[in-house]
Amino acid sequence: MGRGSYGEVWLGRALEGGFLAIKVVRRCDFENDRPYEREYSGIQKFQPISRLHASQVAVLEVGRNDVEKFFFYSMELADSQDAPGAAAGDHPLDPIRYEPRTLKSDLRLRGRLPY
Repeated sequence: MGRGSYGEVWLGRALEGGFLAIKVVRRCDFENDRPYEREYSGIQKFQPISRLHASQVAVLEVGRNDVEKFFFYSMELADSQDAPGAAAGDHPLDPIRYEPRTLKSDLRLRGRLPY
């Protein structure tokens, strides 16, 4: 779905069939271990908190592969109801047409946003 300064985000499917976002963070994207470990520790601490506040995207699972030097976490889709290709009523999200809703996509669709 996209790439940021600290990893790439993929559209995944849960065992129950619903869709979720999976972020993969690789050690090679950091100059040294400290910021990589800080990010991993931070997401571990945030996971239980994320489920307590409706304003936060819920982090569902956190995992790590020390041999391949990456960690990952899965999250609910923040925009699953209003992104292009997303669910409408009882229709499931279409993974082929799905595009994540971002500030860039909002600007493209609506133009400049008001203050």
